[in-house]
Amino acid sequence: MTRILASLIAAWLLVGAASADPSYQFEISIRLGDSDVQRIAIEAPDGQLQLVSFEGELQVELTSNAGEEGHAALIQLMRSTDLELLHTANLSGLKPGLRRIAYVICGERVRYLSPAPEVLPNCDS
Repeated sequence: MTRILASLIAAWLLVGAASADPSYQFEISIRLGDSDVQRIAIEAPDGQLQLVSFEGELQVELTSNAGEEGHAALIQLMRSTDLELLHTANLSGLKPGLRRIAYVICGERVRYLSPAPEVLPNCDS
């Protein structure tokens, strides 16, 4: 009986600890020229670096951290061929949940959209 009770308490503590860890998620969309939109969802655990590759030799680096001002994320868009930095976004005071951001890249011009609209503009807009 004592073992069963100890197992139930341990399971309850594990469930409580897992639910206490807030979830920070990002949906990142990229439109390169007039191509179709690429979308990737990223879970952003605290203190971890996420690196995601997109078609068109692009990559997004996302670092998420908890600080005194709340949760923050650093998002960097770069070319994967030469690691040229195209855009940096510093997001702070984040609350748990999903954030949608987007990039529309037209030649050398990079547009950052936050929050991202449902339909991304094309290069003519």
